[in-house]
Amino acid sequence: LFSPRSLRQILSSLGEPRNMMPPPAPESAASGDKPLVLLAQPLFPEFAAALKGRYRFVLAADADAAEAAEARVLLVPGLKTVTAEHLDRLPALGLVAATSVGVDHVDLDACRHRGLAVTNAGEAFAADSADYGVGLVLAVMRRVAAADSYVRRGRWATDGDYPLTTKISPSCLAVAATCVVAGDGAAHPTTHSGKPVLLLADPLIPEFQSELPAVTADVICSLPALELVVASSVGVDHIDHAACRRRGIRVTNAGPAFSADYAGARRLPSRHQGPSFVSGKRVGIVGLGRIGSLVARRLAAFGCAVSYHSRSPKPSAPYRFVATARELAADSDVLVLSCALTEETRRMVNREVLEALGGGGVLVNVGRGGLVDEPELVRCLREGVIAGAGLDVYENEPHVPPELVDMDNVVLSDHRAVLTPESIRGALDMVAGNLDAFFAGRPLLSPVTL
Repeated sequence: LFSPRSLRQILSSLGEPRNMMPPPAPESAASGDKPLVLLAQPLFPEFAAALKGRYRFVLAADADAAEAAEARVLLVPGLKTVTAEHLDRLPALGLVAATSVGVDHVDLDACRHRGLAVTNAGEAFAADSADYGVGLVLAVMRRVAAADSYVRRGRWATDGDYPLTTKISPSCLAVAATCVVAGDGAAHPTTHSGKPVLLLADPLIPEFQSELPAVTADVICSLPALELVVASSVGVDHIDHAACRRRGIRVTNAGPAFSADYAGARRLPSRHQGPSFVSGKRVGIVGLGRIGSLVARRLAAFGCAVSYHSRSPKPSAPYRFVATARELAADSDVLVLSCALTEETRRMVNREVLEALGGGGVLVNVGRGGLVDEPELVRCLREGVIAGAGLDVYENEPHVPPELVDMDNVVLSDHRAVLTPESIRGALDMVAGNLDAFFAGRPLLSPVTL
């Protein structure tokens, strides 16, 4: 679940060395009494520090014939591929311990044939992966990346306001009144064409603008018949409250109109007309395991209607089960992928599924890149078949399709959904617990069903 480059970044924040290396070879005679653990690749420094002194580590590639014959455990840091040929070199092997949640890099058929136990990181990464998945949903639907770019390039100041997407349409701003801009020097009648006159602090625009014109005591004093100040914002700090209070003038704001959107993210710029809010959306989750269940719980709290697809219905799940990924996509505004990569799920999100998701739909992938037909995803995003995507994983990591980089309706990250200090420490505890349990003959903490 983590690349060496990303692991270096997180370990740097923990004050650990930035390089990856196997732990120093034990020098004491007593080291021969420690259980031998073969490493599929060099151990990450954080893992090496936590397990130091408890086991005798040897790189599998450097193991001599005696060590290969003795080894009962193969520890697989990261996503190093473990093939049947690797396993065949280890006749005494009893356990393959992965530091990741997904184990698609391990030949499970060969493990099953040999009767080997396989463990993973269990629930260590579930909460952080779910948080990141929800973050990608918000980031794509609220155009977080586009907004960040818009502000950083100075366009907010130079280009001014930008259009909303679908949450507010100009038709909902229609006012049954004659609107006149305050301060234009004209003498305004109390009525015009039979409609009451409304003075505007600034010209009315089709969508609410982000700049808030000041309503000062001088403005208020210039309007002797004024009884009501109507703000199109929630905050009213741009209005002189004291002057309104003295005159007995009432003040209104936008009330709860923006509450749901502010809870997710503020309105953001985009050239694309896709969904712009999360609350109340239909969310389909492919894979209702540990991560998928937490994603569902978090998005349900946003008021989303959650459905799911998995190999079989989950009797304890409070969400609606859908038999196929295509049916789920057709009934969803957001499709979240959090399932394992298997031969059955490889490229399960193809053009047919993306077309079912539709022009207002968003795809979020925190599972594996191979779950998606990547060339078709690029084409569907370019053609507007779907509205956007949030991607943390890719088919050929670390290579990202270059076409995605220039799309402002796509949010990209470098397989870092689980890269927090808390998750790394949780994985350490799980790996150490599985090793201790295996050598002590106790039940494993996070066995993988083969």
